[in-house]
Amino acid sequence: MKRTRVLKVLIAFGLCVLLSGCVKTWSVTFNGAEDVVGWDILHMNHDNDNWSISGKGLELDGYYAMGPYSFVTADCSLTVVFELHCDWSNKAYLSVELADGAEPSVDRLRLALVEAGDASAENFWVDDSSGLLKREYAPITALNRDGENKAEIIKEGSNLTVKLNGVVLYNSTYMYSPGYVIPYLACYMEDSSAATVYFKSVRVEYDGDMIAR
Repeated sequence: MKRTRVLKVLIAFGLCVLLSGCVKTWSVTFNGAEDVVGWDILHMNHDNDNWSISGKGLELDGYYAMGPYSFVTADCSLTVVFELHCDWSNKAYLSVELADGAEPSVDRLRLALVEAGDASAENFWVDDSSGLLKREYAPITALNRDGENKAEIIKEGSNLTVKLNGVVLYNSTYMYSPGYVIPYLACYMEDSSAATVYFKSVRVEYDGDMIAR
């Protein structure tokens, strides 16, 4: 019986090696200071100046965070879970990205949520280094403005799929095809907004190598 189990494991491993695109996963859940070790958290906006990490998650206001690893990969996906609290008078901008590591990066695959909270003015865009791929104005129907959200960026060959809470926002081709990617998170509050955004977790699925930066 034991030999049979070992044989099954060896067969499964062999199939994984033989089949290209064996998927691996790296993830982090933001609960405390140890969860941002290796991350670069850098100022992006002079009007806002705050970031913190706690049991609620990673809070950014006027900062962006660049992950501790680069992923050398053909196909990959980024999943970011975040908690959002905003309304028409307390708006937020935030983006999640797979980028090439420049500071700030222009070579990236990005989902940005703009003026989130004001259903009459908010919008989202999807872009890469070639420019805007899609922009859609008010309201962002898939957005939970008072609770948890899940954003996904999925790169498969020349196709890009972007989802928010399971709703497909974009599914088509793209121009920029990076050889490696790094997860980026960015957020700032507009004007004197009291909106809050807590990034709860990040997960990257990839088929190549993970390299510490």
